[in-house]
Amino acid sequence: MPTVPVQGTLPRLRTQLDTGSPTASDDCAAVTALNLIRWASHGRVGPDGQHEVAAWVKRFRVAAGGGSAMTGGMFIRAEVLKALRSSWLRGEFQKHGLKPLLTDYYFRIDWEDLKKIGQKGHGILLPLDYGTLIRGKAPIGDPNFYGDHSVGLIGFRTVSNRVYTNDGDPLFDGRRHGIPDGYQDTRWHYFKDAAGDFAVNGKATAIIVKRAALA
Repeated sequence: MPTVPVQGTLPRLRTQLDTGSPTASDDCAAVTALNLIRWASHGRVGPDGQHEVAAWVKRFRVAAGGGSAMTGGMFIRAEVLKALRSSWLRGEFQKHGLKPLLTDYYFRIDWEDLKKIGQKGHGILLPLDYGTLIRGKAPIGDPNFYGDHSVGLIGFRTVSNRVYTNDGDPLFDGRRHGIPDGYQDTRWHYFKDAAGDFAVNGKATAIIVKRAALA
């Protein structure tokens, strides 16, 4: 599937398994947050180069409240949101002439309501069950992984009554044949069941990231 830029060219998708971080396999939420931050800051905040991502993830984990030795997966409703709203990240946005990053958190939000939020131009950090996603037809970054995962969805468009979004799965590193490389233009409905497994009854848990304006 092709990559379709939205609101200008998307920053290069950073991925979790090619960063060299010792916590790489558990970094889906942190790296997805990085990709959303890069987009929200118009490419000004967060590392652009691959070799800098591991250090950034470590700093993000510190801001999440776990300290420099924090390991394991990050719980989206607490640690990730805390890092996104941290004084460290606020300072990074201000340093680059941007207003602070704005985020919202939704627990068990109706799927149609979440779609409307995305259609307003906001980014979505969406936790989901990868096994459920694998059983659908969405692009997959690891066909052998069936655990909890986080992806970033940026930009929505409708074609023939079908809604598409740019899927920023942090496993899309093209490391072998059949694995996508970079953002993938993906039908929105593929994520519904996978996100519902993480929440309940067709509803989703999500962090919303809004594009920052110049200060």
